[in-house]
Amino acid sequence: MANAKALGIFCLLVGIAIYSSYPTHAYQLLDLKAKVLRECWTHIHRQAFSMPERSSLCCKKVEKADVKDICNNLTDDDKVKIDMVKWVQVTRKCENPLPAGFQLCRSVNVSLYIYMNIKHNQMVHF
Repeated sequence: MANAKALGIFCLLVGIAIYSSYPTHAYQLLDLKAKVLRECWTHIHRQAFSMPERSSLCCKKVEKADVKDICNNLTDDDKVKIDMVKWVQVTRKCENPLPAGFQLCRSVNVSLYIYMNIKHNQMVHF
């Protein structure tokens, strides 16, 4: 009886710990997304024309980030401001690439973006 009670309390505590850590992860992700977008803005906005240096603060933030999570949490407003091809290029330049075949921010496949740029003779730097 005591073992069953202890097991029940243990399961309850584990459940509470898992449930209470979720919002913390969500806030950390939003904070990291904001930092990455801020540091990389000059390279990913629609009129950007340069890639970051590997030693830049942008690349340091991208290296540490879960770029798939950031991508999946971009808002419609973010997607209007950001050139998604440049976002893919920055993740590759900073050596934390989005995987080929990944549904880019729940919209277009990364491989398709790369193909479209090559087809239209646009320079894609990896």
